[in-house]
Amino acid sequence: MSMRATRSGVHAFRRAGSDLPFPSPAGVAPAFPPAAAARLGGASTPFPASGVVDTLAASAHRAPATRYPEVASQAKRLMDVTGGLILLVIFVLALPVLATLVKLDSRGPVFHTQVRVGLHGRPFRMYKLRSMVAGAELDGLARWTYCGDPRVTRLGRILRASHLDEMPQAINILRGDMSLVGPRPERPELVQVLSEQFVHFPLRHSVRPGLTGLAQVRHCYTSSVADWHDKLAYDLDYVRRASLVTDLRILFATVVEVVRLKGM
Repeated sequence: MSMRATRSGVHAFRRAGSDLPFPSPAGVAPAFPPAAAARLGGASTPFPASGVVDTLAASAHRAPATRYPEVASQAKRLMDVTGGLILLVIFVLALPVLATLVKLDSRGPVFHTQVRVGLHGRPFRMYKLRSMVAGAELDGLARWTYCGDPRVTRLGRILRASHLDEMPQAINILRGDMSLVGPRPERPELVQVLSEQFVHFPLRHSVRPGLTGLAQVRHCYTSSVADWHDKLAYDLDYVRRASLVTDLRILFATVVEVVRLKGM
């Protein structure tokens, strides 16, 4: 399946699910403006299966991306370690300035950690520069971030747009929790909700989560369960055809996105 076919299928999937009710699951609070939050209703019916997602999931289940998966795995890990070291050096050099800016912009710690779900569903602690006000989730409910979210600080908007807040994840890459490229890791509470809504969602965990991914360069920022219609298709497409060439293309596209400040 070509990228054009995938994107066409994703758009059809979006249209088919555009009128579906959004669920409001326990333990996950809607973090939307009032008009959007009103649409969350309370429906709990899973989204119907999609042809494009089913096709990608079936393909992802079958053959590995290469005839020599062990060699490819070692090469990918070498690329991860090399990229992680380069990113870590840049981060260490920039840390004094970034840490000072974070502290001057708002009260709270410089770093923020969250438990995320990684390879084979194993949880790990992911590191970020803090881009939200301290105590953004004091009630303990997991929330999606949306465009214009008041919890995001002034500096946080710049950090997110440039993806500088993700630089500490070089540590996660070197530890083997993450890869340079792969589906972005989600929080356990959201994984539970999304797995109930999308039967193929756990396939994302058959590869290491990434600092960037196909969905990050081809799709908008996700702020609701409904947004996952499209994002899941891109994630499964990556799982289906993951290779070093694909990773390099995604990394190049990510650099373009960073330069253009296209992050949220």
